[in-house]
Amino acid sequence: MQITIPGDVLTIIEKLEEAGHSAYMVGGCVRDALMGITPHDYDITTSAKPEEIKKVFKKTIDTGIQHGTVTVIMHGVGYEVTTFRIDGEYKDSRHPKNVSYTDNLAKDLERRDFTINAMAYSKKSGLIDIFNGKEDLERKTVRAVGDPYERFKEDALRILRAIRFAAQLNFTLDEKTKEAVVDLRKSLNNISRERVRAELEKTLLTGSQEKLMLLFDTNVYDSIFTKDLVEINNSDFEKVCKTVAKVSKVPYLKWAAFFSDCDEKTAQGEFNALKFDNKTKHGALTLISALKKALPDANDMNYYPVRKHIHDVGLIYYPDFIELYEAVYEKEFPYKEAFEKIKKNNDPLMISDLALTGKDLINEGETPGPNIGKIIDALMEKVLKNPSLNEKEKLINEYKKIKKEM
Repeated sequence: MQITIPGDVLTIIEKLEEAGHSAYMVGGCVRDALMGITPHDYDITTSAKPEEIKKVFKKTIDTGIQHGTVTVIMHGVGYEVTTFRIDGEYKDSRHPKNVSYTDNLAKDLERRDFTINAMAYSKKSGLIDIFNGKEDLERKTVRAVGDPYERFKEDALRILRAIRFAAQLNFTLDEKTKEAVVDLRKSLNNISRERVRAELEKTLLTGSQEKLMLLFDTNVYDSIFTKDLVEINNSDFEKVCKTVAKVSKVPYLKWAAFFSDCDEKTAQGEFNALKFDNKTKHGALTLISALKKALPDANDMNYYPVRKHIHDVGLIYYPDFIELYEAVYEKEFPYKEAFEKIKKNNDPLMISDLALTGKDLINEGETPGPNIGKIIDALMEKVLKNPSLNEKEKLINEYKKIKKEM
């Protein structure tokens, strides 16, 4: 079997071979190449020890030298090169206590998670496939290397990785692998919430409705989320998966779809428990909050109710809100046309669009302080009702009216 190896990767392998070592591209890049997918990155495994790798190449970085990994820089791009290794006893359901080096490629491959990720390739040796990963690719099956119970006890995150690969590749779980996922799912409690969330997000971003159901079918769902969320039946979760599959591959939008059946408080609790980054959490909660509120009565041809709604939701999130609304309710958003006309007219919708700033108010004699924020909000409301007011002199006149009423 012939696999095309990119120039820099081939150079690294050949230089290591010239120095008397064996070397191969390994893992996901081999899997992707066999599937006809261009790999995003390339990992290389070698019999050379870290200090020997560093002697072969001019520019290297000790990125994970304690685990045998050296990053080799070629034309400004980094390639991880890792010594064949055997993992020692695992601690905390995630990390080996120690690693030892070996000259045996088979020993290195047998410590890997799934057969489809345990293949190696070099131009010199061809495909090394000890655990029948190529056959599993053809069968579209995710199967653990060796005993799945041992693989998941070593690293519980592999439980979620199994589901993620099934969703990403549209594969099924091998029967014994799935059985181990179900039996050992509680060990996910030993994994950091950030790691759990990252794997879940990768699964959500695949957009596979059917494979997302694996979270429910394996009971992994109730091993991750809090008690406030797990009271859900099969049909409700199927609806959630359908909604997630419909929306674009934007993390906060996917999560908003995933929690679209929840109230805002419950969703916020889950975001906090899974230690979300602020950007994703804020975006998702903004959309969920907007979804739970009634739409405005927008028969007004002046479009004020729609402009006000866009302002409240946030212009940056409004296209996502429309997409989420249509995915959840399975009907066209009623004010999509109005939104497009408002955008085309370039109507001022946010405070940053106002032709008058807080500094301008101070120049007009307003005292710095919280009053400025209240005046700006009042001016924004006037402009939302009548966009033609958004000129500096007109807003100064409106400001003077507001001052008289205060």
